[in-house]
Amino acid sequence: MPFLFAQSGLVSLFVLLLAFMLCSFTGRLLVNVLQELKDAGVPRPGYGDVATMVSGPRFGMFMQLVAPLECFVYALGNCSVMCKTLAVAFPSLGAESLVSASCALAVIQCAIPDKAYAYLALFSTLSLIGVLLVVFAYSTSLPEWSEKIELVVHDGLLPNSFSLALFCIGAHCCFPMLFNAMGSKEACIQALQLGMLWWLAIAAVSGLAGYYIFGPAAQAIIIDNVGLDVQLRPYPAQVAVKALLQLLMLLHCQLKMVPVSRPIAELWNQVLGWTVDVGQGGVMSMLSGLPVFLLIGAAAYGLMDLMSVVDSLCGSILMSLNAIIFPSLAFVVICRPLGAMLWLSLSAGFLGIALAVFVPWQYLAHYTSSV
Repeated sequence: MPFLFAQSGLVSLFVLLLAFMLCSFTGRLLVNVLQELKDAGVPRPGYGDVATMVSGPRFGMFMQLVAPLECFVYALGNCSVMCKTLAVAFPSLGAESLVSASCALAVIQCAIPDKAYAYLALFSTLSLIGVLLVVFAYSTSLPEWSEKIELVVHDGLLPNSFSLALFCIGAHCCFPMLFNAMGSKEACIQALQLGMLWWLAIAAVSGLAGYYIFGPAAQAIIIDNVGLDVQLRPYPAQVAVKALLQLLMLLHCQLKMVPVSRPIAELWNQVLGWTVDVGQGGVMSMLSGLPVFLLIGAAAYGLMDLMSVVDSLCGSILMSLNAIIFPSLAFVVICRPLGAMLWLSLSAGFLGIALAVFVPWQYLAHYTSSV
């Protein structure tokens, strides 16, 4: 998050708050829609079921493809960060070897059932918090802090910053799995609200602190600031600090690979006609995950240097569709709200459409002007 503040300034606090409020609202809308389908007799409603009820089987098939695609980009980003972190520790190894090792380990991790993996997912979150704490501890040894705080750095990048924030918080493609696991609408909404509040608190505090310390020098991957001063000049860091950071980042990214791959593996099983529950673990879950990680590995190797663009475009297009436009549309069509809820839902949907159009147009304008 410090990188978000570095490119937009203190206004990023408002950007984070807006992303939180919007995703919290559309998350509630989606859960209400899922409850409607469950009450109508759909045992385990998902994105495809909702889309089919909204606009027929073709739209249902389309959304069944779009939702796992979002998870694919998450896994792609994790794999990319993993390889860049390993490249620092093992510079003699090529990117293809690092990608292969990460994906091979992820296939083995697929054998772990979801109930047991929940503890590993918690450890992944704690590892990320550990990364932030170590980076901030390192910053106390710097001869100076940037302390260059601006309200707005680049106002033209605000839509891009919002799409990046949306990419981090908008995990709506996984909400149906959470809803089906929790068993009730109230419990699901409570879990979503708590998770998003934690995200907002961690993102705001770490982003603001990192921006105050590193200023415009804040890097997209926060551990890249270790070993540099606020002018991006080499600055000595203890070997133990670098090793600990690399270990924590590796744990965080590698442990996140499996949860985001599950929806893709489920789609693969549906295509093949398999009735395997990928969340049960075991050999069949590994076989389901194998083609998924072959594809993730190939894409990560090819797009490793373009992940910031991929994340931003994904945040503006895929996330806008999955996290804003689709939940709003589904709520209006299925739940038929009246009054303020109708207008709020429509407003959220139009905001998602604007974001999905403007950010790609911004990239296209920048590309054509630089050619």
